[in-house]
Amino acid sequence: MKTISVGEPPQQGWGQTIALDPRHGPMIARLEQFAARDGDGYRRRVVAAGLVAYVVLTTLLALLVGLTVLMVILIVTTGKGAAVALKFAFVFGALAFGLVRALWVPRVAPDGIALSASESPDLFAMVDRVRCATGGPPIHAIRLTDQMNAAITQEARFVIVGARNTLYLGLPLLQALTSDEVAGVIAHEFGHFVGKHGHSSGFVYRIRRRWAQIAERMPDGIVSGLLRRFFRWYGPWFASYSFVLARQQEYEADAVAARATSAETIANALIRITVQSVRYGSAWSAIWSQSVERDDPLASPHDTAASVFQMEDDADRDVLDRELRAEADLDDTHPTLAQRLHALGRSATLPPPLATPAVTLLGPALPLATTQFDAEWHDWADDVWKHDYRERQEERAEQAALAERITVGETEREALYRHAWLTERLDGAEPAARAYAIVLRHHPDAQDARFRYGDMLLDLDDEAGTAILLEAGHAEPELLPHAYRRIIDFRRAQGRDAEAYLPLLAQAEAAEALATAEANAIDETARLRAADEALRERVSALVADVEGVAALHVAVRDLTHTSKPQTVFVFTAAHGYTGVGVLDRLVDAMLPAGDLIGIEMSRSRRWLTKRIKALPNSRIIDRKQSRFPWM
Repeated sequence: MKTISVGEPPQQGWGQTIALDPRHGPMIARLEQFAARDGDGYRRRVVAAGLVAYVVLTTLLALLVGLTVLMVILIVTTGKGAAVALKFAFVFGALAFGLVRALWVPRVAPDGIALSASESPDLFAMVDRVRCATGGPPIHAIRLTDQMNAAITQEARFVIVGARNTLYLGLPLLQALTSDEVAGVIAHEFGHFVGKHGHSSGFVYRIRRRWAQIAERMPDGIVSGLLRRFFRWYGPWFASYSFVLARQQEYEADAVAARATSAETIANALIRITVQSVRYGSAWSAIWSQSVERDDPLASPHDTAASVFQMEDDADRDVLDRELRAEADLDDTHPTLAQRLHALGRSATLPPPLATPAVTLLGPALPLATTQFDAEWHDWADDVWKHDYRERQEERAEQAALAERITVGETEREALYRHAWLTERLDGAEPAARAYAIVLRHHPDAQDARFRYGDMLLDLDDEAGTAILLEAGHAEPELLPHAYRRIIDFRRAQGRDAEAYLPLLAQAEAAEALATAEANAIDETARLRAADEALRERVSALVADVEGVAALHVAVRDLTHTSKPQTVFVFTAAHGYTGVGVLDRLVDAMLPAGDLIGIEMSRSRRWLTKRIKALPNSRIIDRKQSRFPWM
């Protein structure tokens, strides 16, 4: 049986190498065992894996340059076919230039504010003490940023002179920790260089950055297509190798920092950063929440956000316990807090309240830095703030207008649902639950409204929401996994047993996987029917501005494992465009039409193209007929 499997549609940014998914877990587990046995050998293996990328890129560039030179030689020596050779020389030369341009990494201006020893002598003295204790490299500059973070970067200069090392410290970090804890954080950053992590980490970073640039800068064409195909294999493979190395280096840097300060200091710093980061995030959320209520932003948001660091908060223990329960995943190269504390031999005890924050180390630089960060925030945020305020006023006006229409008898589904959604967004769970109930009163089959109604009831600690979520899920199977997850979260938040729902969730997720697999492949048994006029008009409008489409035909497919139909389209790319690039643009444009599966026409897929073209009114675009009306 003929089958076409498409998997997930290609996405922009294919050069990013850090995205991993669960299927890479076994490989990473094996690599972690190898790294534990032979750390230096594993580091060499990562470098070798990175060199594969440079070999491929260098070979491709050498081939393009060689072909360009060959064409020039043919023009000079033979004189025959000079026009054709000149065209080829231009094409090969342009491709080589495009690849060089994509590979070139420009020097990036440093972030933050440069600090001086005269303004912040205590901070510079601390950094020097930590450097001596760790045996780290000299620091040539210290820069203050507005992030809750710290880092040391190394910028290569000349071979003889060496590198320029810059220490970046976040103002919020200095405000959130004690001086000893900041010293421990800085010691951790030095630890990466003591363990020679800087060279390998920088090597990995440069590879990732170059691939991302190629994906961003290279135009659609044969070179980009070849590199994309190579990267589909290489990206996850290299990401797995570098992921394990990054985790190993975090443990090693913690050990260096513990020797330079103490294990207790590093543990306190890790724990305090965990709880203070949550406080800081909540403070900024509270600041931004005012954007919909007042049209003028706060004058000094950084001081306002930092005021939470020295408060006592009973929620800190809950934050810490939640973080300690977190499991290691493939989204973060850092080990979990529990793993790092275990490696340090320390228990998860909240440090004493913050009395004197390390920000005093900045001296006279502190008010100047705060003023500058506030000014920079206002330059960026004022327009966004005003937009949020204006949007909220518009939403309030729309909500009021819809409420008026409902009062006088409006029963149209979209209007009722929009009013309920706005009520949830603007007024919270209780009025939203009433609004969704009104949708269901007039439209009992509106399962999306039923799901939201059940969700609102659970937000109100009303157990009745459980049955309503399940009713929506059983009526529309796509909602069932989400219903079980929401119920499990609700019961666990109440301290109640959720074990009975776990096998039901597993069963629903298995059905969800079957539906996904079915939606991502198509074979000769597919049930296809003609698209109605409304769908044809919608697709035509959505793809009107998509470049590179020579032909486009659509059909509707009824699926076995889901109740919603799927839009199937086949297309041909115009001359000068790659099929992958055109598919990306078509998928992006057609997403509002619902679930999609797109196939580029080819000889091996002719059976599908014939079936779709045979359906009435399948053609959306066929520019080849308009160009050659006699065919």
